[in-house]
Amino acid sequence: MSAELRDILLESRFIERAPAYFGRFLRKAKAVAFEELGDMLDRGVDEGLLTEDEALEAINCGLVVRGLNRSDGSEEYLLVEVSWEITTSKVKEASRKAEILRKLGLKVRPVVAGRAISPEAEELAGRSGVEVMVRPAEGVEP
Repeated sequence: MSAELRDILLESRFIERAPAYFGRFLRKAKAVAFEELGDMLDRGVDEGLLTEDEALEAINCGLVVRGLNRSDGSEEYLLVEVSWEITTSKVKEASRKAEILRKLGLKVRPVVAGRAISPEAEELAGRSGVEVMVRPAEGVEP
């Protein structure tokens, strides 16, 4: 199986089972439909909060999950970049795209998710405040 196909299948699994995978971060976790995300980003462009380039960059994320913060119950979003093998570039992408969504006035936490992570990516994630989810559930294979 190609690396690209593995990533696509893994991403689909995360979208389908968002409450199971992201419930440790948020209560009532639910994947945001890309149509809804697109509408949010378009409004941000229309209101002058985002550039067209920023909106296009953010819509090309792995997925966005909405739910309630486990500590204070406030609405929060997770901007998730998915890759079978998480690299430093995925960590940087998650951080950058989360920052774009924050320009909309949203509470957003960047996350990288996959089956393995390089030591460099793990170290960068720790330094930059990006949550890491590796091997999200035992026995779950895309």
